[in-house]
Amino acid sequence: MADLPTIVYRCPGPYQRKGGTWGYHGAETEDQLAALLAAGWFPTLDEAIAAFDGTAAAPQKPTDKAQTKKLK
Repeated sequence: MADLPTIVYRCPGPYQRKGGTWGYHGAETEDQLAALLAAGWFPTLDEAIAAFDGTAAAPQKPTDKAQTKKLK
């Protein structure tokens, strides 16, 4: 996963940004990090903003048949 300790981000929060607010939380262990990510926190501020603003990119679908077979 990530280098630890690390920081994760979420919107909204107590800190101001252009167009909204954001917050952060520290994670010291893999278990803490996994729990925070499962609870809606993000590894980067850009990802948190995109998810909150509704501009997050949709997961890409495989384009070739070999990739499609691996997913099934």
